[in-house]
Amino acid sequence: TQPTCSTATGNVVLNGLPSGNWTINPGAITGSTSSTTISGLTAGTYNYSVTNSTGCVSALTADIVIAAQPLTPNAPVVSVTQPSCAVGTGTITVTLQNATDTYSFDNGVTFQTGNIKSGLVPGNYHVIIKSIGGCNSAVTSATINTLPNTPVTPIVGTITQPTCSTATGNVVLNGLPSGNWTINPGAITGSTSSTTISGLTAGTYNYSVTNSTGCVSALTADIVIAAQPLTPNAPVVSVTQPNCAVGTGTITVTLQNATDTYSFDNGVTFQTGYIKSGLVPGNYHVIIKSIGGCNSVATSEILVAPTCNNIDLVVVETVNASTVTIGQTVIFSIVATNNGPDNATGTSVDVKLPSGFTFVSTSNTIGTYDPIIGLWTIGNMINGATETLTITATVNANGSYTMTAVIKCDEVEATLVNNTSTAELVPFEFFIPDAFTPNRDGFNDLFEIRHPVNTKIEIEIFNRWGNSVYKSSDYQNDWDGKGTGNFLGKDLPDGTYYCSYKELNASSGEIVLKGLKYITLRR
Repeated sequence: TQPTCSTATGNVVLNGLPSGNWTINPGAITGSTSSTTISGLTAGTYNYSVTNSTGCVSALTADIVIAAQPLTPNAPVVSVTQPSCAVGTGTITVTLQNATDTYSFDNGVTFQTGNIKSGLVPGNYHVIIKSIGGCNSAVTSATINTLPNTPVTPIVGTITQPTCSTATGNVVLNGLPSGNWTINPGAITGSTSSTTISGLTAGTYNYSVTNSTGCVSALTADIVIAAQPLTPNAPVVSVTQPNCAVGTGTITVTLQNATDTYSFDNGVTFQTGYIKSGLVPGNYHVIIKSIGGCNSVATSEILVAPTCNNIDLVVVETVNASTVTIGQTVIFSIVATNNGPDNATGTSVDVKLPSGFTFVSTSNTIGTYDPIIGLWTIGNMINGATETLTITATVNANGSYTMTAVIKCDEVEATLVNNTSTAELVPFEFFIPDAFTPNRDGFNDLFEIRHPVNTKIEIEIFNRWGNSVYKSSDYQNDWDGKGTGNFLGKDLPDGTYYCSYKELNASSGEIVLKGLKYITLRR
């Protein structure tokens, strides 16, 4: 019988003993074989023999092993991790005594090898250690406390954003449990007895609530406080006053921001454009509104009604051709009229030849014309007076072909809509070739003259002896080197010929251009 958790020594029963005395070694423990149980054996290895009455000794028995008393662990030393706001269960940890120990957290009902027990719900727990020899320690009790109360996530209530006059915003906190709130960033704190937080500058905030047990709620949704809306500066404006030609005025506001809107009636209506035209004489109060809805202070302007004379000057400019040939002479006619009913003084017409023309001559019914500066000075024009200026010029090879006449006087007219007149010409290059090759090879077989479509060509060809060999009064670019008249149907020989040509207005028959030219016929 080995030592137990409560007994430090073992016993051995000696069987099959002959009559005599026994001796156990080590220790030379002796006794009569009439007693078969030996008690009080400490841990060790023993054997025994028997000596009979004749003095003979038996052989030794097999070894008798008395084990050491099994270890009984000390009462457990434990540490407890209580449930927290984030973790709803607790943990008991036992201080290690022996690596081979096992552990019970339910008063010995079950044992585990690990010295840590997690996931423990609130309640009382009895911890026991069992040694490898099966000895149980005394019980150590531990308590897992009730789960702390975590506050619910509060609700963001009304958010008051900064206004044109206030740089900060407010937020109302709803659904607050008892405790303290914290707003971040800034770690702004306060008691939940106060549900309105003021003075929040532009930024993104959220808040949580910490209750009396120290548990913190989840963060609220983001609270966005916008930047204070921009208030525009007082408008800077420029004004175009009504005049005798345009009876209304215009107010133009200097831009501050592309998203601004504008009022020209003291904030009654707003428009996206910063220019307001068609304004009758009167007082106007201009306000700028930013995209955030903030109004500037007003800028006031007065549109003044003009004082106008009752004069209506008219100028009409015409030219005797619409399509012309380079080198052609054209005549511009400028007619000035005062439709009254008042008389005009200091009347003049700006009418300068553009670069596409070369001045030839001029004539006028009154006044003087200076072709260098392009000014026709008329002077006084009574009601109903009409005067005419003509300018003769030739068409250049290139340049501007639009000429504008503008009439004006010393007085301010009621209307200027008919004070300007323009004439425009489209020049066309007249071209007559130097040679052609009527050999019927499909190239340059016809004598082709280029000219405007509203003109026609008269042409006559002479040979070196002055004989007319070809003639057409309405040339169609069809001369193929055969003669007319006395040379009708004959192929004219190679050589140099003399060409006389005229360009005529197709409608009036007026000569536009004429000239002489040598040409070469080569087959």
